[in-house]
Amino acid sequence: MGNNGQTRNEKNETIKYIADCATSLKRYTRHILSWPKSSTSRSVLPTVAVVTAWSVLILLGSNSSDSHPVISHWISKASISSGLISTFLSPIALLLSLRANQAMNRLMEVRKAWGLMGRSIRSLAGLVATYGVLAVSSPMEEINNPDDKNNDDDKDNTQALEMVATSLLVGRYLAIFGWCMKAAFRRDEDESEIIRAALPKEEAEWLLFGANGIGRPVAILSRLRCLILRLATLSYSSSSSHYEIHTRVEETRKQQMQQHQQHNFMLSPLIHLALEERLYDLEQAFGICNRILMSPIPPTYTRHTSRVLCLFLFLLPLALAGMNNMAPLALLLSVSTTTYVLVGIDEIGLEIEHPFPLLPMQGMALAFQRNVENQFLLVGGMPRVRSK
Repeated sequence: MGNNGQTRNEKNETIKYIADCATSLKRYTRHILSWPKSSTSRSVLPTVAVVTAWSVLILLGSNSSDSHPVISHWISKASISSGLISTFLSPIALLLSLRANQAMNRLMEVRKAWGLMGRSIRSLAGLVATYGVLAVSSPMEEINNPDDKNNDDDKDNTQALEMVATSLLVGRYLAIFGWCMKAAFRRDEDESEIIRAALPKEEAEWLLFGANGIGRPVAILSRLRCLILRLATLSYSSSSSHYEIHTRVEETRKQQMQQHQQHNFMLSPLIHLALEERLYDLEQAFGICNRILMSPIPPTYTRHTSRVLCLFLFLLPLALAGMNNMAPLALLLSVSTTTYVLVGIDEIGLEIEHPFPLLPMQGMALAFQRNVENQFLLVGGMPRVRSK
């Protein structure tokens, strides 16, 4: 129920976002009204309050009638020209924009990796359902026909059933791969209940307790490769049940083609290659996510940006206080607004630098699971083409 509720909330937020983009006035109105609930505003406001308090001190100190003459004299000497302070804006804007662009690129790269993962899972499920289940079920009907039996039918039937069981196990692993990726990159989430519900007991125990050292996504990829190899081995063995393995290559190929014509549940090398390519795409998606997680934006860049920004905000009230024609209220509004804008951009860059909490992984993992289910249901429910 918790997962369904979270997915429903993500869907509702997406619908609201699309609705907001319909007209600019509606979008601006909604964003202004939701300003007090903004997480970015809550993060930025303490800094704005500190800088505003510093501006108030500068104003009180610069007023010779209300402050000590030494303080007023020091502030007047420390005041710098507004032209000099404006020169800080260009490098600060450059630093902030570069940081935000790099953070956005990281977010888009992870999103593309999850898109590649979704396509690969759907394609893998379709290939396995077609060539591991559908291609086996039709020959099994002929094998189980009591009017057309031979001595090798029982062996072929057993191999066909094992191919179907292996294909279904591949589908189960594909269905939980998105959930395991979500838990691996959000750290504080546990997908053990989903694993126990989706996998047979022996497989679930191996994944939960036997693969902790290498990570569950990597373990699933390794298990999928072994299962695909098993499918290929079963199909090849079922195509040459009357022949020994150590025969000549050309003779074995002829025998496989003859048996393939009789019982057509052979996983061809081309299909095997296609399955491996989809599996490689899943490994690539995992590698991209892992690289983004393990290689953040260099901390030196972040520290330098923060220091330059703090220096600018420290000098800004001094520069504005030196302008005799600026009212105190205008100075406070200018400083607080500038602080909110610049610190807000820095905060947004820091937030999207870590893309995994921002992505709707709950909804995407559920979509991957449903895609696998739909592929098997579609293939199983298709009408058979029969010759008249």
